[in-house]
Amino acid sequence: MLLRSQAVFLLILMLVAGFATANADAQTTFTFGTPVGATSRGEPVDALATFAIQGDTITVTLTNLEANPTSTAQALGGIDFNLSSGQTWGALTSSSAQRMKILQNGSFVMGNTGATGWQLRDSFQGGLQLTALDFGAGDTMLIGPPAGGTYSDANHSIAGHHRSFLDQTATFVLTIPCLKGLPAITDVTFLFDNTNGSHRQRDPGTNVPGDPSVTPEPATMLLFGSGLAALAAFRRKHHPTA
Repeated sequence: MLLRSQAVFLLILMLVAGFATANADAQTTFTFGTPVGATSRGEPVDALATFAIQGDTITVTLTNLEANPTSTAQALGGIDFNLSSGQTWGALTSSSAQRMKILQNGSFVMGNTGATGWQLRDSFQGGLQLTALDFGAGDTMLIGPPAGGTYSDANHSIAGHHRSFLDQTATFVLTIPCLKGLPAITDVTFLFDNTNGSHRQRDPGTNVPGDPSVTPEPATMLLFGSGLAALAAFRRKHHPTA
């Protein structure tokens, strides 16, 4: 009887330890997209933002899906978001994207892959802002893919301009100290065009609210549930019902 009680006690300890480890390693992902039919300065836009939260780290992946854009009004220059846990400050640890330059005839030349030049702005309207604007990185906005191998619809703000762009997708790693648990990402706004910085007159016609999509459950609860199932199986084995 004593040995059986010790075995149950050890199983509970293993369950608690496993839950604690999973809680430290758990990751939650939030995905937001521009609503169907969204526009910036009357031009169609299509973008996606994924926030993967693990520990004190948030990995943000931004993708511009609008193919063959006409103007920089369709280029992504930033994103605003809030944390349900209330943090309004942090640090941009690293960022990565491939640069490209679009020539006057709509063809393009790929550049190096490296840091984006974007920055993280703290305490912005009660949250955080990732932006290429007002930090000397306004020439590295995120642009969508070409169509048929060229940017045939691009006007002078894109083709033949001195600025370069980031090719379709950029990744940003943020460190948010004392991040509490696995908070939700809320109040996401995509910022298009290159005149949308917080120190300038913000044009609401280039701000597009994010539409929340898939929010997977943390792996923590799955592991915890598995542990409870194991404990229940143990009790059924050693305490069978009549």
